[in-house]
Amino acid sequence: TYARQSAEAAEAAGDVYHQPQLLAELADCEMANGRLADAERHFDAARVIVEQLLSHLEQGADRATLVATMGKVFEGQIRLSVARGHIGEAFAAVESARSNAFVDVLNDRRTGPAALRGAEAINIDLARENDSSRRSTLLDSLWESEVRSYRIQSSPRSLPRPTHWGSFSPAQIQRVLPPSTALIHYVLGAQESVALAITRNDLASYRLPGRLLIEKNSDQLGRAAAAGKLDSLAARNLHQWLLDTVSIARRCERLIIVPDGGLHGLPFEMLLDERDRFAVESRVISYLPSATLLIGLGRRHPRERHLLAVGGAEYSDGLAAPGMIFRNALSALTNLPQSKNEVEDIARISGSAGTVLSGSRASESSLKALPLGQYSTIHFAVHSAVDLQFPRRSALVLPHQVGEADDGLLQASEILNLPLSAELVTLSSCEGGVGQPEGVAGVNSLVQSFLLAGARSVVASVWPAEDTSTAALMRNFYGNLRNGHDKATALTMAKRQLLAVYGSNASPLHWAGFKLYGDANGTLEGDKGIATRIEQKPTGVGALGNSRYR
Repeated sequence: TYARQSAEAAEAAGDVYHQPQLLAELADCEMANGRLADAERHFDAARVIVEQLLSHLEQGADRATLVATMGKVFEGQIRLSVARGHIGEAFAAVESARSNAFVDVLNDRRTGPAALRGAEAINIDLARENDSSRRSTLLDSLWESEVRSYRIQSSPRSLPRPTHWGSFSPAQIQRVLPPSTALIHYVLGAQESVALAITRNDLASYRLPGRLLIEKNSDQLGRAAAAGKLDSLAARNLHQWLLDTVSIARRCERLIIVPDGGLHGLPFEMLLDERDRFAVESRVISYLPSATLLIGLGRRHPRERHLLAVGGAEYSDGLAAPGMIFRNALSALTNLPQSKNEVEDIARISGSAGTVLSGSRASESSLKALPLGQYSTIHFAVHSAVDLQFPRRSALVLPHQVGEADDGLLQASEILNLPLSAELVTLSSCEGGVGQPEGVAGVNSLVQSFLLAGARSVVASVWPAEDTSTAALMRNFYGNLRNGHDKATALTMAKRQLLAVYGSNASPLHWAGFKLYGDANGTLEGDKGIATRIEQKPTGVGALGNSRYR
């Protein structure tokens, strides 16, 4: 009764922002009472309003935020579809939620917000300002410029009914799935979670434990890895729940994971099967924010330039660590000596015409002056900074020279507007794949920004990246690419190669954190056939060196 009254009151007031959420609450009540037809009617009404709102948001990141706010609508419809045995409808519902941030990519339009005028100067001032009162004023100015980019262009009450749902059907996804490949959508729920698995010939749903149990084990696994250890029990539990339960995927050699909630920070490669083998030893695993990208990214024409590598940056002018810029304390950045060798080695291994920016040349101004859309591969071996409260402030950190207009922070809000057409972008930095979870909409991260900007694939870490072992992993990765292996296979082989070197001392911290997002099957341009350089055990790798995150 109260749920119905609340939904009716929102409709009478023209409150289109709360009405869908209240309709979802009403639908949940109907589901609990077994009135599934009534529940479906309320969910459908809520979805129409949500889609109307989404159709008038110009930016993919803003659509993801709205989908997250309306998560009850999408999650409820997924649960209802599974309960009624309509697996195709459940798949379409979750895809509609997770693909909204990428609709502009499908339409070949730029999705980023307008450049935030004055933000560069504000960041430079923040990096050097210690007075709390002045910092507060600067942060207010920055926040004001950011929130102005979130706009609805028309009156929501007058929006037309949408003509499309913004995602592709399961049958369309099946037609583009490679052989022996399973794509698995995970939807975590309070009482029960769901895995929706699709192959070329099959579509099925599977019941999993609730969110609390899954995320508890995932957190335990991550904490142990951060300490250089492996929580074998958690790794076995998660393999059993997340992989063994999905029976149609057991015979597939390649898995594409579309994660949810705490699973965004979980490298599935480190899960242990019943024989205590890491999943990476038997599977090629990659990740997608949405299955729609399998169709939407399309193929690219060959670029004029092969490689752009940025590393060996000299953080010498006292710029504060950007992870601290938006808080009270400031600290200095450390140089990353191995990153210079890393980018030079990658350039040699790639063997094609390219550009290396190192030292003082590895600056934001130098980067933006290049024809970025002409590079097929872009590699960053630099510091990163993740801001979970304001994801658009997350950044790759480049040197800043006094007097330059750029602040040295290549932020998510700027990445969205870069004219990229790269087959591969690699973020060889700490936690480049970490971002703010936005419910069923996915996670707002630097990875998402690069995909929205036009990158076909992004490699990034969900953990801190130690300087020496990261350089070793990357050399092997690019060597495998040069030998003609596709991107997911090349990264998988690089991890197996480090496992072979480390043996029983193979801490997941040194190899598991880097994940490939986007297209897993494409190969890179350039000459093939040179001998792959297999990195021997790096000196001093047992004790972690410099971190690429502050």
